[in-house]
Amino acid sequence: MKTINFRTNIRNKEEVTKLKPYLDNINEIIDWNINTEEAGKVLTVKLDGADSKVVAQTLFNAGFRSEEIIPAWKRVLKKTFTRDCCS
Repeated sequence: MKTINFRTNIRNKEEVTKLKPYLDNINEIIDWNINTEEAGKVLTVKLDGADSKVVAQTLFNAGFRSEEIIPAWKRVLKKTFTRDCCS
């Protein structure tokens, strides 16, 4: 199981209600929550066996924008291990 966070443009409870059937339809989502009071309107999703692309595509299909929030330590590791060390 992994937890992924997204910044979204979901503004209020009515839009959360619109999104609910889309997210509830994904079997790999164990739980999800969105805080519309935060500046980034952060959606937190707990997944089992799916990746962030599935959730991002679902948000897009529901008519919303999203951007995965990648922790700083993951960005550093990605840069470190994807450099071409032998050139």
